[in-house]
Amino acid sequence: MATRPPILYKYLDRAGAEAFLKQPQLRYKDFRELDDLMEVLPGFRSLSQDEAAELGRLRAQSGVAVQFSLEKHAFFLKTLSEVDPRYLEDEFRKQLAHLPPALFICSLTERADSVAMWSSYAEKHQGIVFGLSTALDWIIAASRRSLVPVVYSDCRIQMPFPIVVPDVIGKAVRFKSTDWQYQSEWRLISSSDATDFLAPADVAEVVVGYRASDTLFSVADRMRASGVRVFRAVPDSRRYRIELREENPKQS
Repeated sequence: MATRPPILYKYLDRAGAEAFLKQPQLRYKDFRELDDLMEVLPGFRSLSQDEAAELGRLRAQSGVAVQFSLEKHAFFLKTLSEVDPRYLEDEFRKQLAHLPPALFICSLTERADSVAMWSSYAEKHQGIVFGLSTALDWIIAASRRSLVPVVYSDCRIQMPFPIVVPDVIGKAVRFKSTDWQYQSEWRLISSSDATDFLAPADVAEVVVGYRASDTLFSVADRMRASGVRVFRAVPDSRRYRIELREENPKQS
């Protein structure tokens, strides 16, 4: 397990920034709405002959499937094991689309200076990034969330179909393509989409985008009174990177 960094960050567009600065909060979304088509879903593989035989035996002995014989179950699963895994994935996606939401994600990151994320998730530098530190501990404890680092890989988790591994989505949600590795993502995972409302003092940092309005910056700047550090994200004059420049507190 990776060591959690001192601060984890969240990128917000203008509307999200205005809502956050009015009332600091963490929001969650249905895992089916994540960016990548292949996120949180395993790649399916066919059952081996031994797996099909064992699963057929277990199902034939279960109360749910007692009307079918061991031979019929074994034949069905053997036939299913010959189906193209791509078809199995298509069918699973269709079924998943009609199920009620059961898993919700809040994506955080180790980085507040990603050029790509400022463009994609902070509305082309018009939003903000906020950082949380110790507040994450009480969020996890009070709301029964879990916080996990994303593992980046070129290979999807492979699951047999029918699925015989408990909590397959819960396992797959920890993995993502290496194409996304620049995000250095951590995920708050929840069984509910209830918003976590925070006090201003729970916020460690606010970084205001280079193109954000002066009004947005002024609202963020008021959070200093609660001990929040406030930065501007400005283009580096020499390299393709974002510089986080802490603004000097206003003198009284």
